[in-house]
Amino acid sequence: MVSKYVDLNQFKEQIRGQPYNSLVQHHLRRQSVHELVLGIKGTTARLPQGVIGRVETLIDMWNSRAHDADFWRRDCAEVFEEIIWEGEMILESSGFKKDDETLFNIFQVITLNFASAAATQPTLRKFAGIKKGWLF
Repeated sequence: MVSKYVDLNQFKEQIRGQPYNSLVQHHLRRQSVHELVLGIKGTTARLPQGVIGRVETLIDMWNSRAHDADFWRRDCAEVFEEIIWEGEMILESSGFKKDDETLFNIFQVITLNFASAAATQPTLRKFAGIKKGWLF
């Protein structure tokens, strides 16, 4: 989970220039499937109750991109910006204040969801160019 203060611009600059699959791989290598699922649940629980259903729809929409090989090679900062923009639209249209922590949590839920899927689906890992371990 995330601390009380998240600087979205600073985080975006930290991940700029890396392919998105490298961030998913980072989570996959550092957490077990069980920890990833707990992370998704815990991060989702931090979202405003009134937007959880819409964020779940957003997750499904992003999941459809997993079948596009170019998606996995996109610059992580660009994917981050797009998810944050979509999160802002969800919060705004639902009447909730946009804050960096909530927006970051939306991004994290989507990224952890991809890592969880990659943990159990070798074909997805291969297609996306994600290595579970150091050798494979």
